[in-house]
Amino acid sequence: MPPPATPTVITIDATIKSSGDFTGDGTEESPYLIGSTADWTKLYLDLATGENTYTGKVFRLTHDIDCGGISVGTDEHPFSGTFDGDGHTLTLNVGSEYNPSDVAKAPFYRVSEATFRHLHTAGKVCTSAPYTGGIIGQVMGGSGRVRLYDCHSSMTIYSTISGDASNGGLIGAASGGGGGGRRRAAGVGS
Repeated sequence: MPPPATPTVITIDATIKSSGDFTGDGTEESPYLIGSTADWTKLYLDLATGENTYTGKVFRLTHDIDCGGISVGTDEHPFSGTFDGDGHTLTLNVGSEYNPSDVAKAPFYRVSEATFRHLHTAGKVCTSAPYTGGIIGQVMGGSGRVRLYDCHSSMTIYSTISGDASNGGLIGAASGGGGGGRRRAAGVGS
């Protein structure tokens, strides 16, 4: 019987992208680039875990992407930066008329002190929860100042809530601030 063959060892040098490794520096001149569902998921996870809040940072969408049912921003860590859609589309599809989500959804679920520009959103959200919006679910407390420039939504929102669901074409609801409580503005609430 011949002796066993000598095993071959192959070494692979690979780099795995981890938190904080978006392309760009997060500035106006060199924004963080979002070009895939994986990038969108990374932004969501970084905010949800508090690993990076990206406060004051700038993001640019480089392609039309599907959000994969994921909304960015939480009560504890709302999105608080600038998001430039660069004319591209974020698509969010969640639930159905026969099986609505029990969680409110919007591409940006919770925001505070944020700016959005040149962004289009599309898709369909079916929900049994309040605070669903075409771009933003809810503007959170503090001054909560949010600016939208050249943004539009063709998202369909289907709600099973009877009465005030606080759903809106662009923003579901705005809360907190100097007057306390929820506020309504043009295109806010239903």
